[in-house]
Amino acid sequence: MATRSNNKKCNKEEIQATKDFVNCEKKWPTLSPQTSVDKSEELLEKLSQLNSKMSRLESIPNHISNMASTLKTVSMEVEQLHKEMKGLREENNSLREKNPLLENKIYSLEFDINDLEQYGRRQKGNARNTHE
Repeated sequence: MATRSNNKKCNKEEIQATKDFVNCEKKWPTLSPQTSVDKSEELLEKLSQLNSKMSRLESIPNHISNMASTLKTVSMEVEQLHKEMKGLREENNSLREKNPLLENKIYSLEFDINDLEQYGRRQKGNARNTHE
């Protein structure tokens, strides 16, 4: 086992913690003042970019709200058009049913007009014959 500076023995966790600390120090190189300034400027630039993106992200709820409102309006319009289309279909079906009846009525009226015209010509012919 390893010993501490005060000559007490270290347990396994203390030894591992020391190894981890040494390994950590190896991973993080010491920075010169100029390197520190360069890194700071780089971090500030990245922070500025992040702030710009955050402002765009903050506007997303407003856009979603506007889209939801538009969707609701469009949905209501579609529902209204659906009702109108249903009414037009019913009217169209009703007119299809009435069409043959009206055609028959027109045919009957034409027939009656022809009869009346023939009757009128006969009467006119009879009236001439009686005057001669």
